[in-house]
Amino acid sequence: ALIPRMPALAWIHSRATGIDYLQSPTLRSAAETQKLVVSASKVNSAALAEYAMAVILHFTKNFSKLQWNKKQTSWKGFQMGQLEGATLSIIGFGSIGKAVAIRAKAFGLRVIACRRHPEKIEPPDLAPPLADKFFSPDRVKELMAESDYVVVALPYTSETKGLVSAAAIR
Repeated sequence: ALIPRMPALAWIHSRATGIDYLQSPTLRSAAETQKLVVSASKVNSAALAEYAMAVILHFTKNFSKLQWNKKQTSWKGFQMGQLEGATLSIIGFGSIGKAVAIRAKAFGLRVIACRRHPEKIEPPDLAPPLADKFFSPDRVKELMAESDYVVVALPYTSETKGLVSAAAIR
């Protein structure tokens, strides 16, 4: 391993948003204990938020059925869902979660969010607020019960592992 042989090493940059994907025990240790590894946090927030909204639209508007109809040259009408008035839950309200909330609000979705410290409010000049309601991680099951759609934007850590589970979804 190179890292132990590089005592002057001060920085390793990851182009990914998080560092939870690191496979090397040496790199993981450097990231967790020596804080040598930094990520491209916030760089991909807009792209990931757009992707989340695209997936939500895909299922709401039943794009698979539209594609199938096209392939079959069958243009039978069907009922499409609507985003306006539906509830989107965002679990993890960092830069990605907030970027999703901005886009969701533009579609008229009610946004509820789970964050480590739900009592922390956004800056007072943020109007309208990005989320209509906040939940703490111990209330994920309640948050899920109010949800039509869920976006999980969490780093994978020992603290977040298992937060979203089959039990929480039921």
